[in-house]
Amino acid sequence: MKYKLLLILFIAIVLRLININQSLWLDEAAQISESIKPLTQLFDQAIVPHHPLYRILMHYWMYL
Repeated sequence: MKYKLLLILFIAIVLRLININQSLWLDEAAQISESIKPLTQLFDQAIVPHHPLYRILMHYWMYL
């Protein structure tokens, strides 16, 4: 039973890694370009589509 689960997980990972080279969607690319800015510049925009905590978390997530 344990080995069947590991085999299923391994196959799922392999199938997902095959499609990992796909390009980013437009909103993902825009979020990346915004997240690499310094924290002081993250909130300079008049219209912020995401919550402030999300933007802060994404800023630090980019370092990982």
